[in-house]
Amino acid sequence: MSKRADGLMADFLDNRWVASDSATNVTITANVGAPSSAKASRILDALSICVANMNAAGATITAHVRDVSFAGTILAQWRLFVPGSTTAHVNPANLGIVATRGKGLHFTTDTVIPSVTASVTATGWTDESTDY
Repeated sequence: MSKRADGLMADFLDNRWVASDSATNVTITANVGAPSSAKASRILDALSICVANMNAAGATITAHVRDVSFAGTILAQWRLFVPGSTTAHVNPANLGIVATRGKGLHFTTDTVIPSVTASVTATGWTDESTDY
C-alpha cells in the first residue's frame, strides 16, 4: 500500500468518533467539534434518527447534517413523516459525507412539536492524512 493509503486506513480504524442527543419538545442537536488540524476532515459514516410522535396528528420533521453549526451549509437532510402515536427510524449507513477541512459537523432536527421525542446518533472518523 502507498503511504497515503496506509494513513487513511489507520485514520479509519483509529480516529473514530460518536455524537448523540435525545430530547422531547425541543430541537435535538449533536456536534462533532473541529479536528485538531486545519487540514483534517470529519467524515460521517452512519446516522441513526428516531422520532416518536405521541400526538394524535402526524408530524413532519427534517433532520440535517451541517458544516460547523446550526447556521452551517446543509450537507445532507432527511424528511420524516411520523403518523400519530407511532415511531419512525431512519438509519442511513455508508454515507461518506465529508465536512469542510478543519471544520466540525452539526446534526439537528428543525421542528419543535409537543409530545414528539427525537434522538440522533452519528458515527464517523477523522481523516488526518496530510500527505496529499
